[in-house]
Amino acid sequence: MADGMTADSAAERAILALFKQKNTNIVSQEDLTSETVGAPREDVLRAVNTLLQAGRLDMYRDQAGLCFRLVSEELARRLSELSSEEKVVYYAVETAANNGIWVRDLRLRTGLQNSIVTKALKLLEGRSLIKAVKSINNKNKKLYMLFHLEPSREITGGSFYDRETGLFDDIYHSSMEECAMNFLTMRNSAASAAEIYQHTREAGVAKDHTTKEEVANMLDAVAQEGALWKTKRGSEVLYELRVFSLPFTNAYTDAPCSVCPVSHKCRPGGVVCPESCAYLTEWLEQF
Repeated sequence: MADGMTADSAAERAILALFKQKNTNIVSQEDLTSETVGAPREDVLRAVNTLLQAGRLDMYRDQAGLCFRLVSEELARRLSELSSEEKVVYYAVETAANNGIWVRDLRLRTGLQNSIVTKALKLLEGRSLIKAVKSINNKNKKLYMLFHLEPSREITGGSFYDRETGLFDDIYHSSMEECAMNFLTMRNSAASAAEIYQHTREAGVAKDHTTKEEVANMLDAVAQEGALWKTKRGSEVLYELRVFSLPFTNAYTDAPCSVCPVSHKCRPGGVVCPESCAYLTEWLEQF
């Protein structure tokens, strides 16, 4: 039928039109069976059953009551090729959303034997319907989620953790911190986390999935270390460099290293290093 539906019926076309009208792939039972779909209630109920059997609709219950989800024609075709046990495993993984689900919880939720669950997971992975990810909380166990989903930050630890190893990415974190400190140094005034975050993006340092909240948490940690002051402008939190006054001067205190906010991270060959420090180079050129 038109639009890839399973039968050429006015009720099925009306149901599809309702999903398009609401610009969503989920509608309630009340909406689906109301007169707004432009077909008699009995025809709508028959069409719903047909679509459920064909896999084009998925039925579930939430706090609002019974709901129907429209399944794409391509996904419906791929799911139709699965056995009943494989479908049960797929839908159990789907309900876990981007938090993922352990194999043990899959066994409990589906009631299937371990060998059946393991075999189904292998097949679903092979067909790119689901994927396995690692959690920073337990790197030896796999979590399963739908293939197209991005893992939640509770699983990945955020952009400062390597997605492959689950380990803290010290190089990236140091690059972000150095970029933020350089921005505050050049600005010579307080800035908000949003302004610093925007600078790290414009400078090409921040990764695409790094969030403003992660940058704010990083700045809070630097402030706790004593390298930044936290102030407020109304309800907005601002950050500015904490400059220490020196009671006397000598060869060391005259160098930019003595007031550098990231000197504690400076080391030869590191992300912050004397070889590439523009301030140190400029100071040395005076001699």
